[in-house]
Amino acid sequence: MYVYPVVAPEFSNWRDEQRAWRDSADLFDQSHHMDELIVEGPQAGEFLAWHGINAFGNFALNRAKHYVPVTPNGHVIGDHIIFREREDKFVLVGRAPTSNWLMFCAAHGKWNVRLRYDPRSPSRPERASACCASITGSRSRGRTRRRSLKR
Repeated sequence: MYVYPVVAPEFSNWRDEQRAWRDSADLFDQSHHMDELIVEGPQAGEFLAWHGINAFGNFALNRAKHYVPVTPNGHVIGDHIIFREREDKFVLVGRAPTSNWLMFCAAHGKWNVRLRYDPRSPSRPERASACCASITGSRSRGRTRRRSLKR
């Protein structure tokens, strides 16, 4: 059995977990296994829209959705879950290559954005700056929440 670093295993067995997901809901801690990239500034929405396939016109505050960044030729880089916390602040959660691509685009473009990168738990000795949990399953209504942690 593989145990993810810095996270104690908390489960009964695979069958019970799958049954809970199918019949009710399960709580999934996403705080440790993914990178977090915060993009903010007056052009944050424009920057993300330019580098992804997503539309942002109907992306309301305090909502989350799937985000897919692409190269200028339209090749998919990866994906993230993106949270809109303010009109000018987005939090992206996903794998490192996608975060790296967006940091590269911000560094080499002329965008008025600020990026803050928080790598996944095994890549940093200190604790995360936020926790993220999703509730999934037939009775969950697809809820995902992200909360900043006080240091």
